Order: sequence, then structure tokens, then C-alpha cells
Amino acid sequence: MRIVDEWNHNEMKVTAFHMNGRYSLKLERNILEQWYKFRDGQFERLDELKAMLDEAFYEKVEAIFTEMLANRARLFESMESSHDFDEII
Repeated sequence: MRIVDEWNHNEMKVTAFHMNGRYSLKLERNILEQWYKFRDGQFERLDELKAMLDEAFYEKVEAIFTEMLANRARLFESMESSHDFDEII
């Protein structure tokens, strides 16, 4: 798998990969990632794939990142509540 392009969209880093006729996209924001993989032949060239990445796509990706952050925060909240410490006076 090799990197064929990288760009930024708002606060996201987007990396396009190509291997054996298949493209993959990795979108990163902070410590979170989303991957989108495409089947062989769905896109013959990178510019075809990039043309499909409209603002609606990026808005949905942002919404998923927001939900991922909230879900991650809930995970840590449940961890914190399970740590009861003795009161020290």
C-alpha cells in the first residue's frame, strides 16, 4: 500500500492510499481515524475519487468524529466512576 496523496480539509488530515487497483482513504482528526475502502475498479484514478468527496461527505465525516469523541468520553466517564477512593482526612 502506498500513499498517493495527502490534503487537509478543515481540521482533518486526509490520506489517499492505493494498492492492487484499490483506493483507501484515511481521515484523521486529533487521535481519531476513519477509514473508507473501495473495491477494485470502483475508481480508476485518484481524481475520480476526489471528485466524489463533496461537502456533504465531509460534513458526515465530521458528525461521525463528533459522535466518536462523545462515545470515547462516555467510556472514560464510566471508568472514573468505578474508581472509588478512600477518604483521607
